[in-house]
Amino acid sequence: MFIRVYIEGTDKEGAKKTVERLVSVLEGQIIEYNVEKLELYWKIEGMFVAEIQTKTVFKEICEEDLKNITAPIADKWKLYGDPLEGLYASKNDEELKYLMENINFIELIFY
Repeated sequence: MFIRVYIEGTDKEGAKKTVERLVSVLEGQIIEYNVEKLELYWKIEGMFVAEIQTKTVFKEICEEDLKNITAPIADKWKLYGDPLEGLYASKNDEELKYLMENINFIELIFY
């Protein structure tokens, strides 16, 4: 699974802590991870982008796996692809009630 997350913040250390918190809530779902990128997002001031490669415990994603992964991060997700390719949650979604602190947008891509 590949994760791209846009993090609100003014310093890289704070963004790194958000990534660590994100990975910690996925404990039990991922075996290992590698933060391939963590840098200021050039389009929006006060925003960082992180790209994380993960190795998950599941070979094929099922509804139960999705609930375990997504529930601690956000309460409203948009799914895309048939079969499922990925999903995303955005702070700009009017239906969203909860999104992990400092996260503006997150996308999970399955491969």
